[in-house]
Amino acid sequence: MTNPLILAEGSKSVNMNIPMDKMPGDVVNQLLTEIGLQPSDTLTHQDAIKTAIGAGQAGDAADNLLGPGEQEKQEHETGAAHALEITRQAHEAQQQGQQQEHDHVSAIRDHMRELHAGDVSHAQDLQAGAVSHVQNLVEAQQSHEHTIAQQAQQQAAQAAQQQAQLQ
Repeated sequence: MTNPLILAEGSKSVNMNIPMDKMPGDVVNQLLTEIGLQPSDTLTHQDAIKTAIGAGQAGDAADNLLGPGEQEKQEHETGAAHALEITRQAHEAQQQGQQQEHDHVSAIRDHMRELHAGDVSHAQDLQAGAVSHVQNLVEAQQSHEHTIAQQAQQQAAQAAQQQAQLQ
C-alpha cells in the first residue's frame, strides 16, 4: 500500500482545497503573487486585527485562570475580615486578662501594706508595752532599794540608840 501523501518524484503540484478566509493573510498574499496577482493590504490588516483580538482573548482567559474569581475574592475578603475580628477579640481578651492581673496584684499589694501597717502598729504597741513594763520594773527596784536603805538607816539608828543607852 502506498501512502497517498508521498509525492511522486519529480512531481511539482499539490492540490488542496482550503477556503481562503481560513488561511493566514501572508500565505494568501504569497499565493496571489505566485499566480500573478497583486497582494492585498486588507488581508495583512485583518490578520493583525485577528491577532490582537486573539491575544486579548488569550490574556483574559489567562487572567481568569490565574486570578481568583469574584466568589474567591469575596471569600478571601470575608476570611480576612473574620481573621481581623478574631485578632481584635484576642487582643481585647489579652488586655482584659492583663487588667485583671494588674488588679489582683494591686489588691495583694494593698493587703500586704495593710498587714505591714498592722504589724508595725502591733510592734509599736508591743514596744510601748515593753518600755512601760521596764519603767515599772525600774521604779519598783528603786522603790525597793529606797525601802531597804531606809530600813538600814532605821536599824543603824536603833543600834546607835541601843549603844547609847548601854553606855
